[in-house]
Amino acid sequence: MSKLFFGSFLLLSVVCSDAFGDWVRLNGNDKMTSYADSSSLRVKGNIVRISSLFDFKIENTLSDGSVYLSTVRESEFNCRENLQRMVGYSIFSGRMGRGTLLDSATDPQDWKPVSKSSVAIGMKEYACRSN
Repeated sequence: MSKLFFGSFLLLSVVCSDAFGDWVRLNGNDKMTSYADSSSLRVKGNIVRISSLFDFKIENTLSDGSVYLSTVRESEFNCRENLQRMVGYSIFSGRMGRGTLLDSATDPQDWKPVSKSSVAIGMKEYACRSN
């Protein structure tokens, strides 16, 4: 029951995050712009949880043929160990987390070193700035 409750809460928070979130632009390129939701930031010891939004400038396609333009992810960072993991995501047909919800999941991934991509580094630095 608690896993179902957490999943429902995460999905609700992701769906409502566009309306209620405080999206801060982190970086971008010719393919996408990344944002962090400052109101979603939660700290527990060395672990920081944050929602991020990836707004794509070109259409992307899921395996079923659905076209999407944005994804919202719930991620955790272990600031001291320089690790990250995604704990949930939602994929939307429109920009900025709008449009039809096409797919979502709340299965936490395994911890791994923070990617060397500028997007991952920027998100980690933003999330861990006060930790």
